[in-house]
Amino acid sequence: MPTSREEVMSHHAVTLETLQLLQEAVDYLNRLPPVPVTRELTRKLQAHIDAPHVQGAQREASFAEHEASIRHGRAYSPLGLILFEVVTDGKFVYYRAGSDQDHDNQRRLKLMQEGFVMRLEKTPPNFIPWHLEMQKP
Repeated sequence: MPTSREEVMSHHAVTLETLQLLQEAVDYLNRLPPVPVTRELTRKLQAHIDAPHVQGAQREASFAEHEASIRHGRAYSPLGLILFEVVTDGKFVYYRAGSDQDHDNQRRLKLMQEGFVMRLEKTPPNFIPWHLEMQKP
């Protein structure tokens, strides 16, 4: 049984890969000449893939894999206030200025004009996904 976050993520990746490989096997067997034994096996395999508990495990693993791919970062002022926040989620990058809009606007503007580097990290367990409230283009 996996215990660490990395082991759980690896477990989910294996689950998704195994289900995909199983579906490929079913698709291949369905292309073979119709032999009763082969048809019975493909029926059983497809029934397993389509079973609610397997579909649930697949959704859970997909969600966990997606969640693990989300990255976030913050740029701070010398006083430790958040100037910018960024979240990457799939093909999208979400950006917002820190909550204190009036503080250090000159510094924000300068950084935006000059450009800056922000380290993106995995989201911690207590991360609040503020980016989900934003509309995708």
